[in-house]
Amino acid sequence: DLKKASIGKTNWEPSNADIDMALKKAAEKKAGEVAKDCKGARDQCMDLLKEEAAKAMGKKKEDLTDVDVELLNKKGAMDAAKAAAEACAEAKKDDATATCEDPFEKFME
Repeated sequence: DLKKASIGKTNWEPSNADIDMALKKAAEKKAGEVAKDCKGARDQCMDLLKEEAAKAMGKKKEDLTDVDVELLNKKGAMDAAKAAAEACAEAKKDDATATCEDPFEKFME
């Protein structure tokens, strides 16, 4: 996103808001990866998610609240469902009989 914002601009410097948004998106992506890959109990997975999201944002684990982590987890799940729906739509364009991953199932992972 920072790269997109700088296209065509000379001497562009990202604002603090730009940087915060990029770090948040990185944390959302990491949250989705952790949630998908974690096979432990929910509390273990949420603790790992908190740790990895904090790293992605350049923060300490203690800097993130449980609400922050839940929101990152939800956003990661929504992004996974969206990606599954987009991939399905693309596959169906090429082959109407293509089978697809269920976006709701991706969200619930």
